[in-house]
Amino acid sequence: MPPHQASSESLLRVVNDRGVMDALGVVTVARMGVLFAGEVLLLGSRAPYATALLPVLATAVCWACYQGLRRRLPLFLHDWFLTCVDLVVGCLLLLLSAVSYADNLRALWSSYALVSAVFIGLAMSSLWPAVWASGIISWIAVCGVAGDSVRGSSFLMSLGIVSSVVLGNKWRRKVWDIGELSAEVASAREERRAMAERLSIARDLHDSLAKSVHGIRMLSETLDGALREEGHTCALLSRTLFESADEASREARIVLDGLRVGGEDNTVAALEEAVVRWGDRSSITPVFDIDSTLGALRSTPEAMWQLHRIVGEALVNAEKHSGARHVYFTAKRLGEDLLIEISDDGRGLPASVIADKGRVGHYGFQGMKERADSLGAWLEVSSRSENGDGLCLRLVVPLRALSMSRR
Repeated sequence: MPPHQASSESLLRVVNDRGVMDALGVVTVARMGVLFAGEVLLLGSRAPYATALLPVLATAVCWACYQGLRRRLPLFLHDWFLTCVDLVVGCLLLLLSAVSYADNLRALWSSYALVSAVFIGLAMSSLWPAVWASGIISWIAVCGVAGDSVRGSSFLMSLGIVSSVVLGNKWRRKVWDIGELSAEVASAREERRAMAERLSIARDLHDSLAKSVHGIRMLSETLDGALREEGHTCALLSRTLFESADEASREARIVLDGLRVGGEDNTVAALEEAVVRWGDRSSITPVFDIDSTLGALRSTPEAMWQLHRIVGEALVNAEKHSGARHVYFTAKRLGEDLLIEISDDGRGLPASVIADKGRVGHYGFQGMKERADSLGAWLEVSSRSENGDGLCLRLVVPLRALSMSRR
């Protein structure tokens, strides 16, 4: 899984778990409050000590269930275990209410059953809440606990149990919706912060390093022209100096352009614009083949930065090494992936260099591969034709990776 995807899903999981645990804590306090009230009634009615101990044990079970879930203890993470424990406790309390030792005891235990239904619906999202509700409803029918004291029939009590389970389940989904929104807000803030940092770095580089490099390039170009015109013995050295300065200037321009790239609502269009700008600066003509059915694919600043650097490195390689007249930029959709292909009609590279691209640092291949890996993408470099002419870079990016944030 790509790092940005893993971190985003981890953030969402943390937010959702915290929200669900907070809600379960509220319901647990309500359950324990009902049990405490029932214990007071039992003690006041002089019920047998064994009977009076039952609410105390139920309180301990309630607290243990909540703590087990909150601390993510393995046993409590099994839905069947939590269902069975709560079902047994609920049935015992309903049985106790059938043998009324105090006024309003039936109403209290029925209230406990309703609150527990909310707890079960909130804690679990599978079929186990339905199993729990069926068990409680069956026990209600056996014990006949929903009498006049709770102003309803067994049918109404059963309906209340089902409604409470549904309420708990809806509460859970609402917590998850809020968690997703919170995670999106946090990701947006992180993206804005990262973008502000990149813009600050871009300004600093432009005002210092980029200007200095460009100045060195201009001076070396002037020096190279003068020495070559005079036929000076150092003309070859000056030419090497100029080519190095020119390469550094191009690299600085690519880095600055990439740092200024933010999130895009149309990723392919932004990359196409970058290729057009590169074509205006170079002697190579770009040719585009973009699938009209692609539509607007949104990307985060991080994903756009990585794509921009990969495409930029491929274009620099074509300009420096290929001797090509045309560069072909292709973008298509492959199922749930985006295919970006950059090829040229130049002289290509030796087969040995292409074969070693994953092991040595030829032509920036290793850097491009690492950037592709950070997106969970697949990258391949090969000859454009069977006779070895031209070079072709294929990048397959999962569409989901474009819109996932990275920390």
